[in-house]
Amino acid sequence: MDDLREALFSPIGLTSLKLRAISWWKLVDGELWSNRIWVLMREWVLLLLVNGLLFEFWKISMSNEGSRS
Repeated sequence: MDDLREALFSPIGLTSLKLRAISWWKLVDGELWSNRIWVLMREWVLLLLVNGLLFEFWKISMSNEGSRS
């Protein structure tokens, strides 16, 4: 579990996770969103969602560690 947490919360692991998510998102719809403004907005929304999910995971893992002590 500690290895997973380090991979997710280290700057390198988090950046690669975000880049993979953005790359996958771009492959899903191809040329559907050709306007660059919409693409940028979609990337920011995706980054916010990933950050929110990682923050929730971090809160849960910290509360679990607190209950163990």
